[in-house]
Amino acid sequence: MSYPPEDDRGQRGLVRLPDGTYGFRYDEGADPIPLVTPRPAKAARPADGND
Repeated sequence: MSYPPEDDRGQRGLVRLPDGTYGFRYDEGADPIPLVTPRPAKAARPADGND
């Protein structure tokens, strides 16, 4: 598998979906399974609002 994955054209393996997320397809032409990736946590802000 290549990384970053190629745009989705119905091929098998790791693909980049139209919305920019990644998916995995087991068979040619089958619907890809979207992969869930964690998003970075937001930085904690001080309780008093001062940076």
